[in-house]
Amino acid sequence: MNQFSLEEPGAGEGSSGLNAVGPNEGGDESVAVVGSTSSVTGPVICEHCGLTFPSAHSLAVHSRSTHLLYVCPCCGKHFHHSTNLTRHMAVHRGAAKAHQCPLCYKTFTQKSTLIDHMNLHSGERPHRCAYCHARFAHKPALRRHLKEQHGKTTGQNSLHEQEEQERAREAAGREQEKDQECLVTEQLS
Repeated sequence: MNQFSLEEPGAGEGSSGLNAVGPNEGGDESVAVVGSTSSVTGPVICEHCGLTFPSAHSLAVHSRSTHLLYVCPCCGKHFHHSTNLTRHMAVHRGAAKAHQCPLCYKTFTQKSTLIDHMNLHSGERPHRCAYCHARFAHKPALRRHLKEQHGKTTGQNSLHEQEEQERAREAAGREQEKDQECLVTEQLS
């Protein structure tokens, strides 16, 4: 496996910003496969292509340029949109947790996280798996379930759910047509 590092600024004008350092030969060395981990130090592996990098920052540069992903330079967490990375960076800046639960007073950086948290108090489980119909109070729990149980993403879950709804509408339409045909047949007899 190749290991890469960032070049010093200004070195090698016109280059990609990555230098091959050599193979990662330590079979037992701790090398993190970075996905949704936090606090990554030391070598990290790109989960998309398998290349090894000496730091989360190097992986972030690689992922953005090669895989069109936004990666947190502090912990290596991946995001598909820059706004999600920007929101996430508040965690590393120690931003104030402005959203407080009125029941237990726990605080959150994002309103959506507070809303999910409130589901724990109410018992509501609004996040549904379209494949096995399991329900979850928190969206991250659904995301983890989809990945571990079905090898799917939340986007694929939404598409599958839309397809199911369309099939149900079509079936209901066919059933309604059959009912109307039966009524016409009865009236003619």
